[in-house]
Amino acid sequence: MRIGIDFDNTIICYDNVFFEVGIEHGFIDPSCGSTKVDVKNFVNSRGRETDWTALQGIVYGSEINRAQPYSGVMDFIHHATKQHQIYIVSHKTLFPLAGLKTDLHLAAHRWLEATGVMNLIPAQSIYFELTIEEKISQINNLSCDIFIDDLPEVLGHPQMSSIVQKILFNGGAAQNASPLYRVVRNWSEISKILGVG
Repeated sequence: MRIGIDFDNTIICYDNVFFEVGIEHGFIDPSCGSTKVDVKNFVNSRGRETDWTALQGIVYGSEINRAQPYSGVMDFIHHATKQHQIYIVSHKTLFPLAGLKTDLHLAAHRWLEATGVMNLIPAQSIYFELTIEEKISQINNLSCDIFIDDLPEVLGHPQMSSIVQKILFNGGAAQNASPLYRVVRNWSEISKILGVG
């Protein structure tokens, strides 16, 4: 099979990183919840959307090394690459839209190298696209049989090929149930569904 996987919040886990970096840079205070959604809501509810964009740039750029692979994803990739063709296809701007001008594609590649992902998935099978539309086009061009993503709007995108089997990786939020994709809570579930490992 040809399996495509999203990068941000699907392979790489930013749990607590937004909170820690947000505190260090003065974007939030400790009363804010610790999840990425908590931090985003805290900053945006105060009318500071530009600060949220700048914080994303820091986390996805200079501080990306603080993020970890999701539990089970390295085992999945290790076993899946022995049986299937694996691609990483992600939507990521080249530079943050606010704040420090950091090459986000380079930062992501360095994280993939540091964690050993690129020992399993070669650079020519990793794509960082500038828009969601370009991401969808790349998924279709690669003729992916399966695509795994944390965003319903990607999996339900009208330009996404109907042939692609879609898996939503989102921690199992029931409100995201849809006939367009299968919802999973973790990488162990994905391994079982796809018979990997």
